[in-house]
Amino acid sequence: QIPGTLNKIFKGNLNEFGADIKRFSNKSGLYVYSKFEGDKYLLLSRYDNAIKRSVVELIDVKKKEIINTWKPDIKRINKLSKLPRDRFNLERDYGPKRYMIYHPWLNNDGSLVFKAQGKGAPLVKIDKCSNIVWVLDFPFHHSIERDHEKNYWVPMHFHPKKVTAGFDEAAGLSLQYFMDDGIMKISFEEKQTENNQ
Repeated sequence: QIPGTLNKIFKGNLNEFGADIKRFSNKSGLYVYSKFEGDKYLLLSRYDNAIKRSVVELIDVKKKEIINTWKPDIKRINKLSKLPRDRFNLERDYGPKRYMIYHPWLNNDGSLVFKAQGKGAPLVKIDKCSNIVWVLDFPFHHSIERDHEKNYWVPMHFHPKKVTAGFDEAAGLSLQYFMDDGIMKISFEEKQTENNQ
């Protein structure tokens, strides 16, 4: 598919992450295919093709209603991040049209903790009105989990790497193929805000 994608890029009609609108024929809305009792909710992170950006929606499945929608200010998140641009090009790779919100964690107060898809975006917390609470400048990846003390645990890459290249002596020290991964514990009461970045 690479040649076809390149062709779309050069013709200028690449629709970023927008899905093929013909894929579901004339169907629209929420279809529920399982029976359930009581209240059920769905936290849905998706790309909204109509507004060309990633959003998160909390949906009441029983009523088929959207309870809340989060639309964080992606440009502001990137501006607040101090990740080195020679290694992490946030404006290009995680701009508003390309930022995919992955693994959002919904807190009881309506705030969300999330990161972008990929291996080079900071962890972000926003309130229920999508205002930025904090931005943590490490290249995080994969899922976000909480422990019994409400701490977040998130996989991340060390930058700069704590382990250097050179495991393969034949390749020499210049080959940087080793990912130095870790897991970070983040307090629920993290006080870092956009004012003290």
